[in-house]
Amino acid sequence: MIASRSWLTVALTISAVLASLSPALAVALQPGDIVVADPGAARVVHVNPLTGTQTLITSGGLLVNPAGVAIDAAGQLIVVDTAFDNSKVVRVDPVTGAQTLIASGGLLVAASGVAIDGTGQIIVADVNAFSSALGGLIGVDPITGIQTEISSGQFFSQPIWVAIDAAGQLIVADGEAFGTGAIIRVNPATGVQVPISSGGLLDDPFGVAIDAAGQLIVSDVDGRLIRVDPVTGSQELISSGGLLVDPARVAIDAAGQLIVADLTSGVLGSVIRVNPITSAQATVSTGGYFIDPASVAIVPQPTVVPQPATLALLLAGLAASRLARRRR
Repeated sequence: MIASRSWLTVALTISAVLASLSPALAVALQPGDIVVADPGAARVVHVNPLTGTQTLITSGGLLVNPAGVAIDAAGQLIVVDTAFDNSKVVRVDPVTGAQTLIASGGLLVAASGVAIDGTGQIIVADVNAFSSALGGLIGVDPITGIQTEISSGQFFSQPIWVAIDAAGQLIVADGEAFGTGAIIRVNPATGVQVPISSGGLLDDPFGVAIDAAGQLIVSDVDGRLIRVDPVTGSQELISSGGLLVDPARVAIDAAGQLIVADLTSGVLGSVIRVNPITSAQATVSTGGYFIDPASVAIVPQPTVVPQPATLALLLAGLAASRLARRRR
């Protein structure tokens, strides 16, 4: 009888897990949706931010060790794969799961981080690129796949992730710079590097995102999230411990909540939501398709562009208002 109940418990658990998964290789991404790159499972997964339900977008094929994911202006997924013998940049259609090779080899050695600048150029952080093997930043043309060196050497030791601030400057998380890891600003035109912050709470910074106020949010795989002032370099602990075990990457949703990909939280990794004010943590999704969720991206809110008719009405109203003031 006990054995029968145990088997029933296992069966119900498996059924519950399967019910939370969708095997369909088709996702119509909605604003706020979460996309996760999992190198341990060689797959890219969609996560519903409200229910935590996972849907497999794509796996295998060109993907061997997908370490980073970003979303371009057309809603396509740009994935960097850290396969040391064939590092590459891959475009993934979230609706069909189709993979298209953008670039491989060349300057790419161990691509680990990815961002997309205002012109659509793909910015790759590579931890072993260039002759020094100390890594650097590489620009990749999304159409031709042509690679160009942006920055290398100087303060870099293991540039593992990159974000782009409002001024177009590249903000790099380096896991080993200065011995403890550092956050470094890079001028994309000149390649000049300027350290922003190092030491202190930074022990092994793996990811960085930029909030609405321009503050840097750093995920450190030592189990904490840190706020860094981009001007002074001052550090402030946001949250640590609890569900945060190995927080690899962090993104910020439209409400300002921190969405974290944690490599080992919940045994097989989790996506965790952290309140940047209260430090409260909550699991968004765990288990399922995850083995080592290493990177997370959030589908942005659409940009509202005034239509010509709306703009004309606004201008007409402004003109009428000015005329009324003059008559007074």
